[in-house]
Amino acid sequence: MLSGSFLWHLDLPNINGTYKAHCENLLSKYQPLHLAADFFVSDELRSKSQIVPLGLIGDLGLAKPKADFKTGALLISGGRNSILKSQLTTFVKQFIDASTKPHFTKVWVDSSLLPESYPDWMEFAPFNEEMYQSLSVAIIRPGVGTVTDCLRNQVFMMAVAEDSNLEMDTNIQALEASFTGQGVDLKSLSAAKLEEYLAIEYPRFVQNAMPISFNGEQQFADTIQNSLLKA
Repeated sequence: MLSGSFLWHLDLPNINGTYKAHCENLLSKYQPLHLAADFFVSDELRSKSQIVPLGLIGDLGLAKPKADFKTGALLISGGRNSILKSQLTTFVKQFIDASTKPHFTKVWVDSSLLPESYPDWMEFAPFNEEMYQSLSVAIIRPGVGTVTDCLRNQVFMMAVAEDSNLEMDTNIQALEASFTGQGVDLKSLSAAKLEEYLAIEYPRFVQNAMPISFNGEQQFADTIQNSLLKA
C-alpha cells in the first residue's frame, strides 16, 4: 500500500531513466493500493498507480468565501523557496512603496519576506486558524498543506509556479479546474495591478468554485481498517 499525492520518479526533472523504469516496473508488478487526496492526483499518476481517492484532510465546516475580496485579508507566502523568494520579496516591496494602503483588512506576509520596517497594516503571518479564517485572497507557492488550508477556509488562491516542478504544476491545474485559484506570473502582475485583476477574477471564484471533498483522514483510516479485515 502506498500513500501520497505524487511520486518523485514522475515529478522530479531529469530523473535517471533506469531508476524511473525500475519504479514503474515495481508499480506494474505489485499493483499496490495507493491512497491519495484525489484533488492533487495528476492524470499521469492516476494512469500508473492504483489510486484510492480520498478527500482532503480536515473539515470544511461552515466556511464560505468572502463576498468581496476587500472584506478579507491577503496572504503572501512562499518565500522559503529560493526560486520564488526574489519575486515575492519584490512584490511585498511594491506594496510598501505604494502611496496608498491596499484595500484589504490586513496583509499577512511570510516572515522570510518581511523587511525590517513595514507599515502597520502589514503583519507577520502566523499560519494559524485565525489567520486563515481572515483571508479572502492568498498569493502562494501551491504546496499541499497551504492549498488545503486555503480550500478549507474558502480562500481564492493566486499560485506562483516554479520552473520544472511538476508537482506544483499539477496543483495549479487542480486549482484552475475547480475554479478555486489561478496560476499567476508575478513578473507580469505588479502589486499596483492586483486589485484590477481581483475585481474580475474574485467574483468568478465566488460564483463558480466547485465543492471539494474533505474528511480524508477518516476515509484513510477506514480504508486501512477494511484492508486489514480482508487480509
